Parts: sequence; C-alpha cells; structure tokens
Amino acid sequence: MQQQTTRQVDADMLAHKYKLGSLRTAYDLVHASFCRHIFAIVFASLFFLPFFWLLPTIQSVQLKMDISSFLLLLLALLFPGAGLFMIIRIVVGWIHVYHRRGSALLLYTYGLILLQYQKQRVVFSDVLHWQNVALIWHEVHQKSGPEETGAIIDIYKIQNKQGVLFGGNSFEFNMNKLGKIVEQETLPYLWPSTVDAYQRGHLVTFGTISLSLDGIRYAGQLLPWQAVKEVHCNWVIKINQQSDGMFSSWAKISDKDVPNIHLLYALLDFIRNQQGPAAFFLEKKR
Repeated sequence: MQQQTTRQVDADMLAHKYKLGSLRTAYDLVHASFCRHIFAIVFASLFFLPFFWLLPTIQSVQLKMDISSFLLLLLALLFPGAGLFMIIRIVVGWIHVYHRRGSALLLYTYGLILLQYQKQRVVFSDVLHWQNVALIWHEVHQKSGPEETGAIIDIYKIQNKQGVLFGGNSFEFNMNKLGKIVEQETLPYLWPSTVDAYQRGHLVTFGTISLSLDGIRYAGQLLPWQAVKEVHCNWVIKINQQSDGMFSSWAKISDKDVPNIHLLYALLDFIRNQQGPAAFFLEKKR
C-alpha cells in the first residue's frame, strides 16, 4: 500500500508538470506468478530422486578411481545439480520481482507515464503526451499453434516526434488493451496532417509502404488504386491485385516494417470510401 501511494505521488507530479490530466488506469509491469513458480520448484525437486535412488548403489560398492565409479558418481550428482540450479534461478527471480515492485505504466487522459522502481526508489521515468507521438509499432507474435488458434501476443513500441523511443530502446509492452487505447488516443493527433498530405498529392509513408493519389508503392513498384483488389491488415500486410481479369498477390509485408498500422488502415478506409464501396476489400484483424 505504501509503495502504491509513493508511486501515485511520483506519477501525479509528472502528470501535473506535463499536463496529462487525470489518472485513468495503472498497469503493473512486474508480476510474480507464484503458483507457476511453486510448480516449477516441485518439478525441480524431482531431479533429486535419481540421487537417492543411486545412493544405496554408491554406498554398496567400493568407489575406486576408475571410469565406472566416476561415471556413477557424476550421474548421481548431475540431476540434483540441475534441480538446484533451477531452484536458485526461481528464487533469484523472486528477489528481482520484489525489488522492482511498484514499476508500472500509468494511463492518463492525455498520455502515458512510465515509472520503474528498484528497492522502492525511482530509477527511471518517462512521460509521453499523445500529441507528441510520431510512430507506433504494433507487432503480433504467435506463441504456438495455427494462425486461428495459437496464442497471440501484441508487442507495442512508441516513438516521439524527437525520434526517441518511449521508455528507452529496449522497452516494449505487451498489453493489448492498453495498446488499443494508445492507438485510439493518438489517431486524432496524427490524422489531420496525414489526410492533408495525401489530398495534396504528397507521398504518405508507413515504413516500407507508401500511399499516394496514384496508388500503393512498395519495393520500388506502384500498384494503381484501380488495380487494388484486397488489403488485409493482419499479422502480415497482404495486398492483392486484379490485372486483366486475373487475381494475384502483389505484396506481403511484415508488421515489423510498418509503423502506425492503425493510421494506415484509417487512410486506406478513407481512400476506399472516396472511390466507392466496391473499390477494394479492406480487412483488419489486430
């Protein structure tokens, strides 16, 4: 409770300084999964069973300095050593989590605050106002299984207009709910200049892909809007074309290479509505 009170005071001071409004939600960055760790300790303890199983054999023979005796002793100590190593790692992890307790991402009306603690002291902080956001990378990773049923992890990184990554180069967060809020809150700030640039005939760039009045540009190629058949903004950006009555894939682009996918989708939707509802199919599963 005291740690949360201290965190709230630290965050509110920064929020007042940078005019972020009021606190909406706090997202803890450090979680101790004690049930999972206890299960891991029990599993690691099983590694000691071979030692007790081989102990009578070791005691019944006269160990000599030969290969068979050495291998028997090595086998008896190998599994307990591995189990002890696993237990030590878990305990060290618990200590690390305890020291970093209180670290959090705090969502305010007009931005984010990152607070990282070490032994109840702030060791790092960062502040981000929605109007200062330039790029949002949203990468989707699958842990296992096929595309439809595999566990999905959404990874977010944010860069401000000064070219600095929020939280530092190594910081990212995998909270999909918070990521969607960030995309929603930043869209009103990013949209006016984006649609204005497009309507003026400028090239609007999203990493390796660009949109203009002429069409979609990727890898030095131009696909005119009248040839665009489908655009899928999913785990991979897929663009399909129709030429001479033939339907084919035109490009597949990794989401790692396309920042501001939420803004890209909004601009594609704007362009499609300008051309008519049957212009091309647009899908977003993120």
